[in-house]
Amino acid sequence: MFLLKCALASLLLNIFLTPVSSERILFVLPIATKSHKNVFEPLYKALAAKGHEVTVVSPVKPSKTSKNIREIVPVPLKDIFGAFDPFEERKKTLIGQLATFAAWDLITGPCIRTYENQEFMGLLNEKWDLVFLNGFVNDCFAGFVYKIGVPFIMVTSMATPSYIAELVGNRLPMSFVPIQSVSGLSDDMNFGQRLLNFCMGMLFLSLQSFSPVTRRQEDIYRKYLGEDLPGYREIEGNVSMIFSNSYFPLTYPRPLLPDIVEIGGMHCRPAEPLPKDLNDFLTGAEHGFIYFSMGTVLQTDQMPEAMRQNFLKVFSRLKQRVIWKWNSGQMDNIPSNVKLSSWLPQQDILGHPNVKIFITHGGLLSTQEAAYHGVPLLAIPVFADQDLNAQQAVTSGYALSLEILDLSEEEIETKINQLISDPKFYKRAKELSAVIRDQSETPLERAVFWSDPYNTDRFGEACLQKISSFNYFINYHINTSVYKLKTIKMNKIVFIALVVLAAAVAVMAGGHGNGWDYKTGYAFQAGGQGWGWGHGGGHGWGHGGHSYVYEHRPISHGWGHGGYGHHG
Repeated sequence: MFLLKCALASLLLNIFLTPVSSERILFVLPIATKSHKNVFEPLYKALAAKGHEVTVVSPVKPSKTSKNIREIVPVPLKDIFGAFDPFEERKKTLIGQLATFAAWDLITGPCIRTYENQEFMGLLNEKWDLVFLNGFVNDCFAGFVYKIGVPFIMVTSMATPSYIAELVGNRLPMSFVPIQSVSGLSDDMNFGQRLLNFCMGMLFLSLQSFSPVTRRQEDIYRKYLGEDLPGYREIEGNVSMIFSNSYFPLTYPRPLLPDIVEIGGMHCRPAEPLPKDLNDFLTGAEHGFIYFSMGTVLQTDQMPEAMRQNFLKVFSRLKQRVIWKWNSGQMDNIPSNVKLSSWLPQQDILGHPNVKIFITHGGLLSTQEAAYHGVPLLAIPVFADQDLNAQQAVTSGYALSLEILDLSEEEIETKINQLISDPKFYKRAKELSAVIRDQSETPLERAVFWSDPYNTDRFGEACLQKISSFNYFINYHINTSVYKLKTIKMNKIVFIALVVLAAAVAVMAGGHGNGWDYKTGYAFQAGGQGWGWGHGGGHGWGHGGHSYVYEHRPISHGWGHGGYGHHG
């Protein structure tokens, strides 16, 4: 018995006193918004809490130091996005926004400044076990990751788009997975919307591969690291795993391979107590309160004066109180039921029992937090993926949306009252909250598990056969309808034809008015002529004067087609 007790004591000592393996982990996101860093922050803090040595390269200075975390800021956030005006960008047509992306100097300047930062370049001389790379506009650092030469994980701040998913052989079908840059699309698209989604997707992929931005990013890392470095797509094709900031109940359906891990909502947490003055204002709201925040990139002083006045007039007529995140924290002649602040603890406010609705720009983190806390949304998207996020929230049944360029007092007030008075929005928000919270593991626990280099290597090398070199387009899109087209050397011809087709669609989209018309459907106007889709009493193409309209309606057991016709 004595020997047994000694053996048991020795075993317990070995379990509790043996040091845990400490890894050195590097997070590379020099070009990012504050929201992008917020996606990474819970993960690197959790890894640091487990004893790993973590270094974070970002444009956002930490508010306080943390144990086991070193932060490097080569280029401050204001120097990257300081001149960016989302309102002006919103006024551009779709083709204009793509043109901005194709020549985006917001990226190249900070890339160069980062490589010229000695502290950043000194990281190449240190030993690392794992690297995380921001999957959005940080391709100029692919060469940096290549030089370090250890496994790396890419993190996307939104649901992983097709051009990143295909790095592991996972091209997403454009027939039902809408791309982030086109508003008004969902997983349920008619023929015209699918054509638009396909052409824009191919055009976007072409810009990713052949735009001047791509060449400049490769030129930058080759200048500082060596001319013999591979292209960034080849480097990123060796990614060990992709972390996607998505969770399937909150996004449209998409088929994902096992090495794309959904960690959406990783930052969500239960509410904590509010500061006393803020808590008194919100708790004392007899009819509840509305939370209004347009995120971190959009500066509220960029808001047009007429728009600001419309909100103030509507708020003054509400019986609810309003807590409004306003950059300066000050505003003249605000109604007595409105309180301003330059900074607000968003999740603690969303978790307050008196909150009625959340007026938001539709940023992904905000929509995830609203769903987690069960709060209905009034989404007013401005740029990037916000239109898609808003549309997904509307489709899920816990939101309504407004077009920011066409806001009126009447529309704002009508949507607010509808969200508050109709219980279906609140009910649906609470249903989604229950689903999000009821997971076998939290998104953060899932991310921490796969951040262990041992698990990443074992999964990537022993369990998966990489298919990133698989010619998805030829095998999936072409071979299904044409016998063995891949045996004919037509890749370049097919690509050129697709680019021409995409460009033609983009030109027609270039002059559209207000984009999506929720009453009549999608419509474009170009040079006095146009084409589009709308809901009506038939199904077919027609020409009337100077516009083409495609109409459809469901019949008893499916969709009826009316064919083609010319209507003078």
